[in-house]
Amino acid sequence: MAASFRISIRNLALSRPSEIPQTKAADDESLPNSLRTPTKALALREKKVEHSRSSNDLRQSPNNRKVPDVEKQGSNTGKGLNLDQPRRNKLRRRSTLNWTNATPQSRQQKLEDVAGSKLADTWFSLHCEGVTEPVYVSEVVEKAMNPNFRSFDLTTYGPWITRKDRLTIKVWARTESSQQYVIVLELQVHLRSLQFIGKSLESFRHPLPPNCVLLYLADGIYTSFTDLPLDEPVLAIPTPTKNAHGTQSTSTFDELMRLSNLDDCIQDALVTRQKLTSQISSLIERQKEDRQVVQSAAQAQDSLSSTNRAVSAMQKQIKTAQARRFELQTSLRARRDA
Repeated sequence: MAASFRISIRNLALSRPSEIPQTKAADDESLPNSLRTPTKALALREKKVEHSRSSNDLRQSPNNRKVPDVEKQGSNTGKGLNLDQPRRNKLRRRSTLNWTNATPQSRQQKLEDVAGSKLADTWFSLHCEGVTEPVYVSEVVEKAMNPNFRSFDLTTYGPWITRKDRLTIKVWARTESSQQYVIVLELQVHLRSLQFIGKSLESFRHPLPPNCVLLYLADGIYTSFTDLPLDEPVLAIPTPTKNAHGTQSTSTFDELMRLSNLDDCIQDALVTRQKLTSQISSLIERQKEDRQVVQSAAQAQDSLSSTNRAVSAMQKQIKTAQARRFELQTSLRARRDA
């Protein structure tokens, strides 16, 4: 099981499809009394395809139509319809434009009711075998037919959960008319039998079935069109054989020699590592004096530079004092002369 992934649902259907298999298409032929109606019997006898009638033709009286020749022939032979009996009027076709005179408010309300019947508040829970409580419970996505849930991480549960290849996804939903959540889908997912759709849904051109669960993994989108696992080959585990004396074979001579050679190589590697460690330590000790000389030279250079800076500063002060003394002497001589 992936540590982190995301789940979404497409074509949410609140009503489960009928479990009764249909062997043929559901049409008028499947009705028990469809072949016994007078209207259909008359149409079969006429053997004539009529065009669809307009609204004006439907309002006309059916008594004005012409009696087919088939009926006349049937009356002469005694096997057709009896003309003395009153004819059955054809039923008027029901008008399908029941929204013609409807107001825009009623149309909008009707559309909102139809759309609201397909929208539901949805959330899912994730279950694993051997765990009584749900491993993860998602947030509630309100009023959506294709809910998209947030991604989640299962690394906190440890490898005992993340390494499982089977999980159970229970989808819960409720509509505006209902107050309680009901289980819409309970899917047993086998991660080894998932089908790859693509990097995105735009590249997948086939229609998705109702209540299709999509798993967004790191490499793309996967789904499970069937919960049947793939046929996995059963690995034959060799059983140890016992001889007549009761001894049991463990390893061959070649395998023991390989283990001995491996042990020798490991011991040689340990000895080599110890030698390298000792050589590096000796080199560090030898270069310790050289490092001390370099450090002392650097310290002497620093002290020399600081001394030179102090000497230059004192020379500047001396020059300043000499200039000041010369000025004072000059001023005193000028006063004496005056």
